[in-house]
Amino acid sequence: MLIFKNISSCFRLNNRAKLLISVGLMLILFSFANSKQGDMRVKNTDVTVTQSYDNYFIDQQDVIGLMTNSGEDVLDKESFKKIKFKKLEKQIKQNLFVEDVEVFRDVKGTLYAKVQQRKPIVRIARSFGYDFYLDAKGNIFPMSQKFTARVLIAEGPFMNKLLLKGFKKDKTYLPYLEFMKRIEKDEFLSAQIHQISIDELGRIKMYQQVGQQVIEFGYPDENLDKKFKKLQLFYERILPNKGWNAYTRVNLNFENQIICE
Repeated sequence: MLIFKNISSCFRLNNRAKLLISVGLMLILFSFANSKQGDMRVKNTDVTVTQSYDNYFIDQQDVIGLMTNSGEDVLDKESFKKIKFKKLEKQIKQNLFVEDVEVFRDVKGTLYAKVQQRKPIVRIARSFGYDFYLDAKGNIFPMSQKFTARVLIAEGPFMNKLLLKGFKKDKTYLPYLEFMKRIEKDEFLSAQIHQISIDELGRIKMYQQVGQQVIEFGYPDENLDKKFKKLQLFYERILPNKGWNAYTRVNLNFENQIICE
């Protein structure tokens, strides 16, 4: 029995020794592989710009310019040890048309940059100065010389207040962002309502692609849902019976009423 126990003990020790040796070899191989990959240089650069919603504000060449400081740095044949991925991502995000970006590499030496563009939902038109875009998160970004997005146009004196304070800094302006998002998300309204005007008091008027009526929406207050339901009723029941040019003014501000003149 004692001999059997000694044999079993030796067998267990041999298994443990084999396991330790295997783990040691794996660590050595892993370290060697990491060292080899660390010494690897950039062989290819693969830039993908997601042109979501048919927006073409930036392209692959623009991104490469951001990654290389307009060509001053060279990525080709650069050692991966010297490349800081987070720094490259930060450089690309300096472009205000960029919503998100991810920079990474593969084991074959390809450096990847995956870029997601911002999606504008409104063009803020001003009688003086430059126009701007607004996205669904309340971010304001400039127009592009390459591409003009076909989105809802918003103008009027109240828009200057929105530009100065921003939707994200002042919650009192969030209802206006919600109003614009409701139009953008509705397939019919986004095609039918081409422009809105917001006066100095914050009251909204809507202008249509088809039909001469000016729709007085008023404030985007707690009655927002009710007003949109009345607008839907106007399009589905009143216009088919009366005709698209029967009225010049539609008021949605009164409780349980649609005033058409």
